[in-house]
Amino acid sequence: MSRRELNKAATRQAITDAALGLLRSRGPGNFTVEDIADAAGISRRTFFNYFSSTDAALASIVHGFLENAIQQPAPPAVARTHAGVCPGRTGGPR
Repeated sequence: MSRRELNKAATRQAITDAALGLLRSRGPGNFTVEDIADAAGISRRTFFNYFSSTDAALASIVHGFLENAIQQPAPPAVARTHAGVCPGRTGGPR
């Protein structure tokens, strides 16, 4: 990765970290783009270079979480359930 790409990735991460921190401390809908930008140490204009809204920044966090979860192997009990086998139930899948 080039230095520019590394800086862009670091800025994007700072924004999502700030948004997640504000979500945890203030709750959904109780912070603005300006709050996120201040917490990330960037300008409001820089925020909009990366995301179109607070919702877009939060959606990025959710997307990253889901991508990570999908990459993890399922525990054996979950794998059996998703294969149509329900533990403790007879008669096959519904």
